[in-house]
Amino acid sequence: MSPTPEVEVFKVDDGQLAENMVAESIESQIVWPTPHVMVQFEGKLTACGREALIAVGYFEFTQLWARFNSLRQGPSRHLAVKARFRQVSGHADEGWVVLSPIGWKDMIRNTIALEVYYTR
Repeated sequence: MSPTPEVEVFKVDDGQLAENMVAESIESQIVWPTPHVMVQFEGKLTACGREALIAVGYFEFTQLWARFNSLRQGPSRHLAVKARFRQVSGHADEGWVVLSPIGWKDMIRNTIALEVYYTR
């Protein structure tokens, strides 16, 4: 007979343990990059295809978004885009970051979510 292995028992909050287990389970199932990017606008979420976002580019995306949502842009109302990145290099690119049209393709490949908003 082999000896019974020792087991260490740690007291944890059951709710927190369950939450951690669910998060770990979901995270282990996610394959990166996901085929979609969640886009937030005025509190509503919409899924967009990652490759489609890359293909249309920054300016066409904001124009399509305005048409899709029946928005009017002009001198007093201009749309802009923020992103949350999956991999960050430091504090400056953590959280929501305003995107530039330069390097759109590279940024979308590393994007978890986008937020479209009015600059004025």
